[in-house]
Amino acid sequence: MNNGLASFDNLIAAVQDETGITNLRNHLPMVRRLVNRAENEINPYGTLLIKKKMIHYVGNGTFDGRSIKKPEDFVSIDEVGCCEDGLCKGSYYETVSHIVLCDGKERTKIVWTYWAMQHDGNGNPIISVNHIEALVAFITLKLYSQRMFINKGNANLFVEYKREWENRCMESRGEDFMPGTDQLDWVFQVNKWASLHFENYTTYDRCLSCHSCLITIEEPEEPIEGTMIYYWQLTNTQDKIEEVVASITDDSFFDDKESRSPQIFEQGHIISYSAIGRICFAVKPSEIDSYSITDALNNDVTDEFDKQYLPDYETILFVSKNHYSHSNIYFKFKKQ
Repeated sequence: MNNGLASFDNLIAAVQDETGITNLRNHLPMVRRLVNRAENEINPYGTLLIKKKMIHYVGNGTFDGRSIKKPEDFVSIDEVGCCEDGLCKGSYYETVSHIVLCDGKERTKIVWTYWAMQHDGNGNPIISVNHIEALVAFITLKLYSQRMFINKGNANLFVEYKREWENRCMESRGEDFMPGTDQLDWVFQVNKWASLHFENYTTYDRCLSCHSCLITIEEPEEPIEGTMIYYWQLTNTQDKIEEVVASITDDSFFDDKESRSPQIFEQGHIISYSAIGRICFAVKPSEIDSYSITDALNNDVTDEFDKQYLPDYETILFVSKNHYSHSNIYFKFKKQ
């Protein structure tokens, strides 16, 4: 079992050895993004740290006075912060790409605190050694998928690369959840480092009273019968749409799921998520492909979800391709 941390340069060298691409300079921004995506798939609870009181100004391309563009290393908002300048629970909601403020204020700057993937001083992600092979497999797969997109790749080879990534990903997850003694020491050091950032807060910095969200949506009375949109979050980070489909054996599966009418979701509905995992929607009963999903900025995010129609239950099932963390997120459903 491998233990400890690896440098970004070590990863680049491993990708070069695997792919034969000797000059990855033009690909480095993409590789950094791919590392974050792969680490989120392997273990979203991995090497995190807290970034406190980060300042964004209007005009710097990340803040427009009412919404913040999520940084590449973003995992989740820390719900303890400075009310005077920062974000308090209930004063914002999340879309796939932005944090949207809803306290009615127009700002020239914003100060906020969030949990992030660890990066070195050059903006490169910090990597667990036992994730190296999985990351190389994922990056190789994505680089080769570009050839498939322009019809220059080999379908059989693409399937092999995909299988290699899936196998290496599972191996890395296993090592994360069943670490050896040396690796436990490393995890302790990582958590100790992250906690040092948090200990800089004093009781006076902590949020004592938060603004309520000023966006209110008139919710019509729920129909007793008819189509409903059910929603929930998966607690097992490894589960995908295949596992959800397999777990639906009868209509009682939906009995403990929260739901709202299509009329409410057409106006927009904010959902609170309290864990890290993929999120699910089920429209029941419904016809095939009769709904699309948009976020608070009216972006169509339907493609961010895997979708399957279950004819036995007259249900359209949506399961997000990515994990979502502790957050309040605004969704709209639009009937086609």
